[in-house]
Amino acid sequence: MKPKTELRKRRHRLLKGHATIEIWYNGRCLGTVTGADGPGVRVISQYPLLVREGIGTFTQAVEIGIKTSEEN
Repeated sequence: MKPKTELRKRRHRLLKGHATIEIWYNGRCLGTVTGADGPGVRVISQYPLLVREGIGTFTQAVEIGIKTSEEN
């Protein structure tokens, strides 16, 4: 079976009226994405985050990988 990545929108457990996005991979929750205190987002995970930055013509993108114990 092909590995599957999902993003699921949920209500924030602590902040009423706010949402969070859960990152799921092969049926396991790897982390969440919530709003930051300023402009931007906060990624929270129990696994190490691998960040790779790329700059485009008009936008800037950041790719965040999550390294699980199953990966080398």
